[in-house]
Amino acid sequence: MNIIPYGRQEITSTDIESVLSTLRSDYLTQGPAIYEFEKNFAICVGAKYAVAVNNGTAALHLAYLGSGIVNGSRVVTTP
Repeated sequence: MNIIPYGRQEITSTDIESVLSTLRSDYLTQGPAIYEFEKNFAICVGAKYAVAVNNGTAALHLAYLGSGIVNGSRVVTTP
């Protein structure tokens, strides 16, 4: 069987240690690591702010809330 590669990941020992450090900390879903991630991500993409969420649905919900669309408006998206 031929496998078609769709992407290659590069996970360094520093990446692994960062994950382990967070998993061993008192904060898993909140705390200083999230703040640092949001700050660095905002810098990386040239944004003033960035907010991390746990999944795509939460991201879409937050985007909707931030868009200023009025309740009761019709919003059409792709599945």
